[in-house]
Amino acid sequence: MMFPGRSQMIPVMNSFDPPTERARSRRNEGSVNQADNKKQNIPNKYTSKMLLSAIDERHRGTYDFIYLPIDFKNKCNVGYAFINMTDPRMIVPFYQSFNGKKWREVQ
Repeated sequence: MMFPGRSQMIPVMNSFDPPTERARSRRNEGSVNQADNKKQNIPNKYTSKMLLSAIDERHRGTYDFIYLPIDFKNKCNVGYAFINMTDPRMIVPFYQSFNGKKWREVQ
């Protein structure tokens, strides 16, 4: 409905889609990346630099994202990290190399 003296409203396309909408779109397009995994039992005193060093020993270049949540109140990580592998086929070798792994002691 138009009001006298008012211009017609033109819908504006927003370049920001909510994360759920982006995920739904990728799923519908068949481009969902199932290469995300969660690594648990990381020693709390490990820093992101120490974790990257441990992962790079065998898996340099096989991941494109690592998130190590930090508990800033206690000044340590929370014991797990999220790693996105660049190829889903790399998840099993990654799991095998870290399953039951003894982490280097932190001084």
